[in-house]
Amino acid sequence: MQVFKLYVFLLFFLSYTIHSDPNKSIQGFYGEKAIGLSGAYTALSDDPSGLYYNPAGIAFAINDSISVNASSYQVFRKTYENVFGPGQSYTRESKNFLPNFIGVIKTFDKINVGFSVVNVLSMKYYLSGENNLPLYEPNVLSYKADATENSQAFLIGPGLGYKLSSKISLGLSLFYSYDFEDLLLTATIDKKDGSVTKNSIKTKRTTTGILPILGMQIQASNKLSIGFSIRRNVTYRHERFMNSNTLNAEANGSTFTRNKEFIEVSDRTAVAFDEPVMIYFPNPKVGKVPELTEGRLGMAYFYSPRFLFSTDIIYTSSYWHAKRTLGYTTPLNAFVSADNTSMNNINRQSTLNFALGMEFFLTETFAIRLGTYTNYSNAERHSNLQMQISRFYSNPYSPLPLPVTDKFYYIPTSERTEFIDNFGYSIGFAFESTRSVISLSFIIEKGRGRGFAFNSMIPQTIKELNLSAYFSAGTNY
Repeated sequence: MQVFKLYVFLLFFLSYTIHSDPNKSIQGFYGEKAIGLSGAYTALSDDPSGLYYNPAGIAFAINDSISVNASSYQVFRKTYENVFGPGQSYTRESKNFLPNFIGVIKTFDKINVGFSVVNVLSMKYYLSGENNLPLYEPNVLSYKADATENSQAFLIGPGLGYKLSSKISLGLSLFYSYDFEDLLLTATIDKKDGSVTKNSIKTKRTTTGILPILGMQIQASNKLSIGFSIRRNVTYRHERFMNSNTLNAEANGSTFTRNKEFIEVSDRTAVAFDEPVMIYFPNPKVGKVPELTEGRLGMAYFYSPRFLFSTDIIYTSSYWHAKRTLGYTTPLNAFVSADNTSMNNINRQSTLNFALGMEFFLTETFAIRLGTYTNYSNAERHSNLQMQISRFYSNPYSPLPLPVTDKFYYIPTSERTEFIDNFGYSIGFAFESTRSVISLSFIIEKGRGRGFAFNSMIPQTIKELNLSAYFSAGTNY
């Protein structure tokens, strides 16, 4: 039935834009010292980057200071293995060169204040490729695709740290958050019988909100510091608009059948048209992002004036948002029941990550920092069989609408089936004096997992590799 085909068409292009949604809780590291320690910084945080990790830590800052990650070079690479056939893999890669943190602290008597800008996420994916004679699709002659995908998220705002006593402090940061996505895609599928499908898609998403961070720090002894912070992002504006046009030329013997399809989606409506069938959904909320709570517990041990050890435990909460709405299709005059997970699955599983770092001064002014951390997936783990069953219901190429009656169709709740668990390592070199600091740090993060690419019904092995280099500088005045 054509309603099946049309809803398949609607889901395919919406699901493509979901690829840039974060699958990990840890998005990056900020500040010259925190980077080298793999983010194990909650119990320290006595420089401007403490505004992000634990604002209570800036209460123990001695001098006014400015910190800048002047430049960072980042490479993110994700490879889906054997998508089209043995050795025929699909790789997405992003390369960026930009600053990722600027912060300042002003000290007073019992209270210190600061202001910072944090570039949380910046990815630019470019895809221009062709796959000929895919082994797993014997009817297809070639796939061609050109895509540009940009994702940007940053935080900006003030913070303060207040000393309750010489050993205990409280802190608060309040960030304005901005999250943006932009995608332009053109794709062509040529089949061996002469059939051709061409599609172009444009989509934009903008989400804004606030992120308050509350922190506490305790100097338990001269050698031991304990820190705690909690945060939760709250969105108050979310917009998404997507427009897609598709031309199909299907071979039928010596003749061709041509038809056009289009979809338009916003936070207010979702409409898909494939003559003569149209499906309409009100209020799909496709611009919404997950609102997560994160808690950090950290400890720092100062073994000597030249050596310190720090560790963090990072808990990120789960999130569930699956609001079912009733759509309508004409001229069938039938209802379709679906929830937002079909178009914008923002459900998340909770994660528990760990970070471990150490700093050692080889001389009075030269330090080496080492660190390691986990970055677990926030999607539920499934066996291959469970993934295939879930894929049958959530695959945009499958006939998802289940006919309950001739006038009512039901769309099951979709699940996020891609998961990758990553492990990371950091090393940093710093020259420090009482007046200034210059550092160069490197991070490598890699992992393996399982998931699906495109219309595959068989889970693929996924490899992820992220490389980052940071040049940072700071000054006390």
